Formats: sequence, C-alpha cells, structure tokens
Amino acid sequence: IISKPSVTEMKSKENSIFQVIAESFEEKELEVPIFSEDDIMLVCQQANCDEEKAKDALAETKGDIAQAILRLTSG
Repeated sequence: IISKPSVTEMKSKENSIFQVIAESFEEKELEVPIFSEDDIMLVCQQANCDEEKAKDALAETKGDIAQAILRLTSG
C-alpha cells in the first residue's frame, strides 16, 4: 500500500519510464482464495468449463458455487 504517491513520467521516443515517490509504503501478501477440488469440479461439470474458469468464477463470487455456475452459464 503506497501512501501519498507522486508519479512522474519520463518519455523518450519509444518508451515511458514512471517514477513513483511515496511518503511511506506497506507490503502485504495477497490472500489467494482456496477452493476445494469438489467445489471446482462441480462448477466445471455444471458450467461445462475448464478448472481455471471455474476457479476465477468462484473467486469473483467469493466461493458462492451457485453464483459461479450462473455467471459462467449466462451470456
């Protein structure tokens, strides 16, 4: 987490370089949601999708299996 950031862009013909200066910063590890294999397989079977899409849908719906299936099956 960056507190009070100041961003400067330096341009050249082909590139841009960004410099970020902050008053302070704090590092945090991201929480990676873990879903059971049974939940993942159920979403895969019901939504006819691969495991990666099932995991993404479960993450987006905070583990709600029914919502994950609906998200994957509705247009």
